[in-house]
Amino acid sequence: MISCFFGKPRRSSFVAALNILAVLFVFMMLSITQAAAYDLSTFNNKYTLQEIMPGAERLEPESGTPPSAAAYRGDELLGYVYLNSTAVNATGYSGKPIHIVVGMDLNGIITGLKMVKHSEPIVLIGIPEKEITDFNNKYIGMDILNIAKTGVSTHEIDIVSGATVTVMIIDDTIIRAGIKVAKDRGIGGLTSAIASGPREVASIKTEMDETLDWNTMLGDGSVRRMTLSVGDVNEAFKNAGKTDAANLPESANPEDTFIDLYLASADIPSIAHSILGKNEYNNLQKKLKPGESAILIAANGLYSFKGSGYVRGGIFDRIQLIQGDNSARFRDRTHKRLGQYDAEGAPYFTEFGLFIIPEDMGFLPADPWRIELLVNRATEALKKEFITFDAGYQPLDKYLEKTIVGQADTGTESSGENSATSMETPLWQK
Repeated sequence: MISCFFGKPRRSSFVAALNILAVLFVFMMLSITQAAAYDLSTFNNKYTLQEIMPGAERLEPESGTPPSAAAYRGDELLGYVYLNSTAVNATGYSGKPIHIVVGMDLNGIITGLKMVKHSEPIVLIGIPEKEITDFNNKYIGMDILNIAKTGVSTHEIDIVSGATVTVMIIDDTIIRAGIKVAKDRGIGGLTSAIASGPREVASIKTEMDETLDWNTMLGDGSVRRMTLSVGDVNEAFKNAGKTDAANLPESANPEDTFIDLYLASADIPSIAHSILGKNEYNNLQKKLKPGESAILIAANGLYSFKGSGYVRGGIFDRIQLIQGDNSARFRDRTHKRLGQYDAEGAPYFTEFGLFIIPEDMGFLPADPWRIELLVNRATEALKKEFITFDAGYQPLDKYLEKTIVGQADTGTESSGENSATSMETPLWQK
């Protein structure tokens, strides 16, 4: 290729070509980096302040963590405007963020929103964008403050057929980003965890590494289990008012196992070493980059937690990891299909995988987390009904080192701070 452009390949021309390619590569990487640095100003020509915050006349520069911009009418503060993708991970089915500008008033109510950039293939070529716009507009009037305080959202997601992952991510990021901004701005008395005085911080005891058998890990909670029968899922659909789905079970016997799901931390040496075995454990240690974590998921039953979306588009659309206000979806490049558990006494699993959690999620391996399982049933040729189930994981105290950090808090106690991140009260229920 070089000789086609530079004639006979001599050393000097070869070196010159390499230099040119190096320069082009640097400029390309710089442009990619700059393109990824999004903020509200990036999309000034994509929205108007009035449609995001009705009555507002001006917007202050972004500030805070996550960044948001104060919206004013004259000298009156009306609320805040923020970009979902700068507050939470908004990566969509395409592997690129879904950017949504959102407005929230001083009572924590969403006043307006607009999707300003996305790369979702199904929306670009299959589904009219108006359907997604109509879906987004249903969030106007949502009470983010109430969700943050109670940990519960009563709204029903109206899944757009064919765009399941896209709308789930939109829903997830609107709510989570809103909660983060509300805490940062002190809306309704909320405060961020960082400002709430002394707190206990846990870390993994990396020096603790013992060999455990399967029954021991399952018995003490090192491995967590969630089992659902077909009847359990039928009942869940029925309770959600989705009778069509409830009447179309995967099998006629309600006692059949719908899914028998197992979760384990791969950051805790004793657990990971026992489950993976020596060679696979060493491979994991070499693979993990600084700041990354990993979990193990296995299952049997009629329903696949992996689904087939990752084969077509590289994303696992039936599961997502949630910890506090943060969430992450897994892609094919962060997944490794495994054979069987190495631990003595472990059963056979039809699905067993290792999932890498990216550094940018801010995942804390010593803190509780959960996997949200999205279940779908086809009710018509082109229509599905959806419902979710949560499987929680709590690292055992014996694997943790705990310390107290922070100064004594002389202010008032934050309102509802723990409820939104509680394992007992999921952030949003559908």
